Amino acid sequence: MIIRRLIIWTLCAAFVPALAVAETTLIISRNNDVATLYFAGEAEEMVRGFDLSFALPAAATYLNGQDASNAAFDTFARNTQVEVNGTLIPATTTGALLHIADEPLPFATPFEASIATTVCLTPDLPLPNPDALRLYGGISLSVPLTEEALIVDLPVAREMSLRVRMFTRGTLIGEYRDALAPGSPLLIQNGVGGSPWAWLIGAIGAVAVALLCAFALSRPKAPRS
Repeated sequence: MIIRRLIIWTLCAAFVPALAVAETTLIISRNNDVATLYFAGEAEEMVRGFDLSFALPAAATYLNGQDASNAAFDTFARNTQVEVNGTLIPATTTGALLHIADEPLPFATPFEASIATTVCLTPDLPLPNPDALRLYGGISLSVPLTEEALIVDLPVAREMSLRVRMFTRGTLIGEYRDALAPGSPLLIQNGVGGSPWAWLIGAIGAVAVALLCAFALSRPKAPRS
């Protein structure tokens, strides 16, 4: 009985956290002549998920951390392919910053996102370890608002969970969750919320596993004859 419970506890401890994927926030801001994509998330998760070439100096400060994150997002923008009506549109970096994870910056609107990705208020302070950092960065696309659909092929190296907020001329028009995977482009459509099923199925799976674990561990011992 004890061995069985230990096995169940081990499986639950290994499987349930694996379903809880770190979430990256994506703010999509579309205006008359430009579309901007702002990203925010755990630095290590974004570096691995987007395969960013990221190297911090030995004595890293927020200022040279900004240089490193800008260089990483420059490569990220160059490796991003955007297709509009069969034509490829280049992406450029708007800025990127590192910030301590325990004090996340406001990141709910395009205005807040533009500040989070460009304004460094503590340039001389030393950076903590990468696992204690959040990364904020943005890329810009010269695409008019009249183009209804954008196909954005991001350089994704592993599956990522996204929380997306869509804005048109500064007005929130949709909020949803989506998933990124290697070889699966992100489709951006005016007024369309995307597909929330990927995160929903994952959440249902996590809850189901947790309930099964709780049920298995709470079952009373069978009486001995």
